[in-house]
Parts: sequence; C-alpha cells; structure tokens
Amino acid sequence: RVVVGLAPTARAAAVLKQETGAECDTVAKLLYELDHSDPRRPWPIPPAGSTILVDEAAMLNTSDLYRLVVHAEKRQWRLALVGDPFQLQAVGRGGMFTELCDTARTVELEKLHRFTHRWEAATTLRLRAGDPTAIDTYAAHGRIRAGSLQDHLDTIAETWTRCRDAGESLSIVTTRNEHVAAINTRIQQHRLDNGELDPTTATRIDGDWAMVGDIVVTRRNDRQLRTTVGEPVRNRERSTITNTSDTGDITVSRIGGHGTITLPVDYVRDHVQLAYASTEHGAQGDTADRAITLATTATTGRGLYVGMTRGRNHNDALVADTDDLTQAISVLEAAIAVDRADVPATVQRRTLAAAVPRSSTRPRVQVPDWFDDLRGDADELALSARSKVIERDEERAAQKRRYVDACRDLPVAQAAHAPFQAQVVDAEHVVTEATSHLWNAERDLRNAGKLQRRSARRNVAAANDVLAVAAERLARCEQAAEPTRRPLSELRDIVDHHDRIHSTREMLDDWNNLDGHADRAEVLCDALDTWERWAEGHKVPAAQLRNMVTVLGGDRTLNGTSQLAEATTRWAHDAGIDLPKPPRPDRTIDLGIEL
Repeated sequence: RVVVGLAPTARAAAVLKQETGAECDTVAKLLYELDHSDPRRPWPIPPAGSTILVDEAAMLNTSDLYRLVVHAEKRQWRLALVGDPFQLQAVGRGGMFTELCDTARTVELEKLHRFTHRWEAATTLRLRAGDPTAIDTYAAHGRIRAGSLQDHLDTIAETWTRCRDAGESLSIVTTRNEHVAAINTRIQQHRLDNGELDPTTATRIDGDWAMVGDIVVTRRNDRQLRTTVGEPVRNRERSTITNTSDTGDITVSRIGGHGTITLPVDYVRDHVQLAYASTEHGAQGDTADRAITLATTATTGRGLYVGMTRGRNHNDALVADTDDLTQAISVLEAAIAVDRADVPATVQRRTLAAAVPRSSTRPRVQVPDWFDDLRGDADELALSARSKVIERDEERAAQKRRYVDACRDLPVAQAAHAPFQAQVVDAEHVVTEATSHLWNAERDLRNAGKLQRRSARRNVAAANDVLAVAAERLARCEQAAEPTRRPLSELRDIVDHHDRIHSTREMLDDWNNLDGHADRAEVLCDALDTWERWAEGHKVPAAQLRNMVTVLGGDRTLNGTSQLAEATTRWAHDAGIDLPKPPRPDRTIDLGIEL
C-alpha cells in the first residue's frame, strides 16, 4: 500500500518526511493539484488504495478537511488523521477534527514518550483536560515564576545563552506578537552587549534589523528558492544568518541541516523575521530540550498547553506583571478556563437539540448607575497606557536603528578621518614645540645682559614668527579635517549615548513600568466586563471570579472598583462561596502625626 504524508504547513510536512521516510507535502499543495491538474506539469497523484496520512490534523480548517474527504472517497484512499484535539486549531474556521475524535473511530495514545520526568507527563494530561490543579503541581516543582515583563525578558535572554552554551535547544513561546518582538529584541541586545553579534553586518529585515549570527525565520513558502541541497524555502523554518550583503541579500544556514541559501532582498525585507521566540501557533509541533512560556492575561488554555509541552526535560511558565506567585497561579488558572476553539455547526445543532430550556438569567446584584462611566474611564486609562508603550517602543526602535546605523558607519568614518587627524596631530606637535622655543627665548631675554639683549630680542621675534606659522598651519589642518571630523563625532556621540543610557533606561523602565501599567489597565477592563456579566446573572468560572475580585479590590487608579469587589465578596459570603477578601488600600502616614 502506498503511503503519502500530508500536513497543514510546509515545515510540518518536512518534519514528517524526515521522521517517516514517506513522500510528504502540504494539504494545500495536494488540493491545488487535484483541482488544477495540468498535463504539461504532471504531479504524482496517489493511486487508489493509498493511505493518506495527515499529521497535525487539528490545524486543518473545515473547508480543506471537507475537500480532502471528498477526494478520498472519490479516489478510494484510506484517510488517517493524526493530531491532538486539545491543541490550537486552524487559523480559519475549524473544530471538525475535535468532532471526529468525539464521534468517529479513534486510536488514542496511552503513554507520553516526550517527557523526561514522569510527573510532568502526568501533569500534562491534566493540563490538557483543563484541570486547574495541574497548575499547583507545576508550582510545587518550581516551574511557575512571577515577575515584571522586564525581569522575565532578562531571564529569558540569560536562559537562551546558557542553553546555547550547553548545546541544548530552547523553545520560547508566548501569545502576542508584541511580546514575541520584545523577546527577540532583548535576546539580540543581550548578544550585542556580549560581543556575539557584529553591528557592522546589520541589514534590514521585516520590521527589524538582523546581523550575522542572528536566528531568523522565513515566513512564506517559496518553491522557487532552493537551498544547496535542493530543499525549498518553507514558512516558519528557522536559520542562522551567515553573511549579509550591501544589496540587502542574506545567506542563511538552516538549523538542523538542509543546506544553505542566499535569500534575495525583496524576500528578506517582507518575509524574514527574528526567531528567538514564537507565538503558540508557530511553536506547535516543535520539540526542544527545554521550553519557556511567557504567559499573560491574553494566554488561553490551549495556548498554555502548547507552550508547556514543548520541552523534553524542563518547561517553565513565566507570568508577567505580577510579583506574587499566588496571583501568577490565578492568572494561569483563569487561562485554563478560556477556550476559544471553534465549534462546528453539527455540534451546535446537537447541543441545542439536547439542551433543556432554561429560564432567563436573574441579576445577582444591581449594576450601579455610574458603572458605564467607570467602564469608559477604564477604557481611556487602558488606551492612554498602551499609547505610552507604543510611543516608547517606537522611540526605542528609532534609537536602535540610529545606533545600528552608527556602528555600521563608524569604521568608514574613522578611516575617512584618519589622514586628516594625523595631519592635525602633527601640526599640534609643531605648535607645542614652537611655543616651547618662544618661552625659552623670552627667558633668555629676561636673563640677558646689555651686550646680549639685541640678539635675544631677535630670537624672541623669530620664535614668534615660527609660532605664528605653526598656528596658521594647525588652523588649516583643522579646517581641512572638519568635514570628516563632524560626522565622526556625531556617530561617536550616538554610540556613546546608547552605551551610557542602557543602565539608565533599565532603571527608568523599572520606575515607570509602562508595560505593567498597560497590561494592568487591560486586565482591569476585563475584570469590569467579568463583573458586569456576573452581576447580570451569567455563569462565571470560580477561578475567573477570584481573579476578578483580586483585580478590582487591588485597583487604586479608579474610584468605585473596590466597591464592586466588596459587593461580590458579600454576595459570595451569603451564598457560601469562598472568595479572597479584597486587598485593603495602602496605608498612608502623615508626617508629624504618626512619625
């Protein structure tokens, strides 16, 4: 029986081919060839009776899966779908693989072979099932850390370096693209500070700069671009830059082999990105020795499951913008409760048909008249905080571009100025000697007797003439050097300024904590939305309710949030539900009264 492997992405297809030895390609490629056959360019269509093995099937969108099933029935193929229904789904409309797992004939693995530690394999299954007690197990083994975003970025950069030095692979996963960019920038800067990257090799890529030695990823399939071993360029394949050119082309070496390739400038500028970290969708299917997940309030249960299952030996969750481990655990428990997976129409119809008619929701507490104003103030606060972060990031990016450009241009400017600088130094030396001769002549004049004074005066006059000529020559040399000195001085000022403000910038970031304020403002908006749904009588998971009380009770930016938290706590007490007490306001000491 002929076996053909398929996958949703070109990279996953390449991995499947490497691990099975079967002919593999993408689902999109097979469907295109089946629907657009060209006799002038024949493509090997699997014969009747073939087994079509689809890996990472959970990422297939419903339309492609339907078309594949239609072709399989028409051509008498045996279709085998392999995947995890609890991982992230397709970018488009999906969910059908989960439905098939629930209703069709399935074979499920009973043992996990990826993980070194048995406890981690068992905990992964609980996390997969949405059991919040899995978070407690990770915490007991020291796998959950709380801290600010800047602290976590430093930790990630240092961990990346240690793993690289130890020969270990590291997968760094997060939810938002902005955090991926922040991690990439921090690791790149860490390598620059350690002298591992040469800024004179910097070249422009999609939205950033990259240098020889940087890890990058290609973000578009291109079968016309081939490596030295004949492999095409695939989306999400990671490489190391080995050379850059003045034209913007870069030469990269694939991580894990498969040759090298020089990518043209048009592709580089639009489809090459830094790749020290990736989103959960980008990391799905990867396996590394160690993994770090940067978790935020935007992280979902499926995303956390993907991130915490990439590492064989060690998986850490770094929870941003909280220094309290208990709060970090609450954030992860809330993430587990969030599932944004698509539900197919067949499931919706079945669920609705089986549903027992329910009475309309009854309000738990009255929503105050001022709530809408409070919610609007929270939106304005979040918008203002996020605008400050964007403004700072844009300013930092511009400063970084100026620094990278200056480092690249500095050697050229130094070489251009060197001949003129040598002439200035030589002229300064002549002026110094002429000044010394004048001082000696003036001293001899003061000490000369009547017979020697005429000769001494002539010597002083001659020394003055020599000094005047030397000073005029120095002025001409400095004037000739000025066109090259000024740009060199400006470049040096840029580099020196960047080096001087690095530590100051970190202190300012810790002091201002713009990212923390922005994330807390967004968390506050989510907490207010949760409170409104809860107050109106809608069902809210217990972990999300506890997190909401903690956020509203601890807020000090808006008036009224603590009243909402107290109202929730009173209701929970009357209903016999255990909720944390809202944090008390910070105590203020008035000088002269309580000194």
